[in-house]
Amino acid sequence: MARTAASTRTASGARSAASSFQVQVGQNAPLEIRKPSFYIAADRVTGIADGGVLTTWTDESPSRNNFTQATAGFKPLFFSTTGAELANGFATVKFDGTDDTMASPTLASIGGSNVSTLIVAQPVTLAADQEVFEDSIDNFHDKILSTGSYEVKGGSTATLGSGIAANTTFIIVMKRQGGNVVAFLNGARFTGTIGNTTFAFPTNLAKAAAGFGNIRLIEFAMWDSALTESEMLEMCSTYANKYDVSF
Repeated sequence: MARTAASTRTASGARSAASSFQVQVGQNAPLEIRKPSFYIAADRVTGIADGGVLTTWTDESPSRNNFTQATAGFKPLFFSTTGAELANGFATVKFDGTDDTMASPTLASIGGSNVSTLIVAQPVTLAADQEVFEDSIDNFHDKILSTGSYEVKGGSTATLGSGIAANTTFIIVMKRQGGNVVAFLNGARFTGTIGNTTFAFPTNLAKAAAGFGNIRLIEFAMWDSALTESEMLEMCSTYANKYDVSF
């Protein structure tokens, strides 16, 4: 069934109208709305048994910027049928928060002053901050704070939103334009500023200089351009429907 993006609430409580553009739920919105520089999705992984280790996470975009991990002890686990590990019945990739990570060295040369991201994930625990990704020099990373907020780092940091809970799916669609950040976290609009005005793309998942992330990563896409707010809201709406996220 198709879903038209609903209005969403800004940080101040005002409602923002979304685009009337429709995306077929169950398809892959990042590939349909605007071609990303990379797009990985747990429910597109094939050939691995439930609970098996993931060696290569294939980029579904035409660029094929795959994420890989060659070291056995550092590979995340893929889940497709274990109920407690799934997101509304969909597959997840689980990083243990100790040493699991995957890297895509080919992304290090991509970036610029306009960068957008889509992340659908679950923190397994919020006992401490949980890393989502970093670039090669840790100037640009995202993490889930133990307070339930989302932190963006680019030279300096910006804290966005609240209410992220352990073992609960959240959706964040964000654009960085120079030092300005606009994000929709579970449909609510937040803004912030950071020090850097240009950004490299992530080369490591669930890892940064401060540690690792104990997270289930579900879908992750990135663009070397700034999405419009209508496009951002459309993806929020599509994934809220797919993963049964209420906002």
